[in-house]
Amino acid sequence: MHYRTLLTSSILFAALAIGFSGCSDSEEDDDHTGNEGGAPPVADLPGVTGEGLIFTVQKVEVADSGVATVEFTITDDEKRPLDLDGKLSPGKVSPSFILSRLTENEAGESTQYVNYTTSVKESEAGDTLQSSTDKGGKYETLSLGRYRYTLGTKIEIKEGDENLTHTLGVYATREYKEVRYVSSVLESWVPDGSDVETVQDVVSDASCASCHTRLEYHGGARRGVGMCNLCHTEENSLNPESGNSFDFQVMIHKIHQGANLPSVQAGDPYYFVGYGGKRQDFSEIHYSWDMKDCSKCHDASQGERWITRPAQKACSSCHDRTYFGAGEVPEGWTKHTAGPRDDSECIVCHGEDSLYPISKSHLGAAPLKHGSTD
Repeated sequence: MHYRTLLTSSILFAALAIGFSGCSDSEEDDDHTGNEGGAPPVADLPGVTGEGLIFTVQKVEVADSGVATVEFTITDDEKRPLDLDGKLSPGKVSPSFILSRLTENEAGESTQYVNYTTSVKESEAGDTLQSSTDKGGKYETLSLGRYRYTLGTKIEIKEGDENLTHTLGVYATREYKEVRYVSSVLESWVPDGSDVETVQDVVSDASCASCHTRLEYHGGARRGVGMCNLCHTEENSLNPESGNSFDFQVMIHKIHQGANLPSVQAGDPYYFVGYGGKRQDFSEIHYSWDMKDCSKCHDASQGERWITRPAQKACSSCHDRTYFGAGEVPEGWTKHTAGPRDDSECIVCHGEDSLYPISKSHLGAAPLKHGSTD
């Protein structure tokens, strides 16, 4: 039954395509349509296309020359093929592509993603390279509902990186009957052909949804922790106007700590300047749970890392007036008791059997009433 529906849709679309192609050669028809390319607008055809959007990656290839291609299909919720340009089916589909590699530590554990796709943000503070979506790519129609996208970014997989997990993130939108549909997908592989074993899975979407209902940002098209991780990395994540980092491990902690950040309480607002110069200030955020309860958010398969793999970057994002450096302590800061230390040494003092285990301060926390700072 499903095959017959697809076949019927394809035949009808093919008939429409032939009809529209013939019309484009008629001066009389061109005068009536007023459309670029000579194709009249497509009416909603019940039973041919309907609501929804499903984006599916079929194949990702990166050639030795650095040319990366993505083959994909797009359908409505009934798996009927859609026209990318919205001429043979109502509702243009607009995809965006992100490509990143997942770095590892010496133990082979995942650390953070690093973007191949970047862009330059221009501001009065200077030009800054930031993680971004691909720019300047080209589409090729393979068949109705199936396409190939060639990235505009040259993807140079350096020696030693061919054994790292690579992830393509795609989010696409379609408007149909005044409703905006979003479909997003993450596709991971290892360039050397081995199986994907290294992943990033510290915080789950379900954890975020317990407060946010659905984790989405940037106009609602980018959804889920996995998509956030691809761009919000340590590298290429400086907001030049504020000097703050978009690094997920830093930004998320600081946003939720908000009004309780030592820096904010000292009079320094925590904010970013985003698209169009819009300032977003998080200095008045009051987290409705207890920030000491790390397990509230860190609930995925690698959620225990906050207690088994502590690091200065994550800890100092909340404790942002604790000084880990050498020399004189800046005014308003508190010196780290053990002085300057490497991340590998954190576990010595803060492990479960150590002098000051993390769990002593960060487990067994109770929920707070909304807006409470106690």
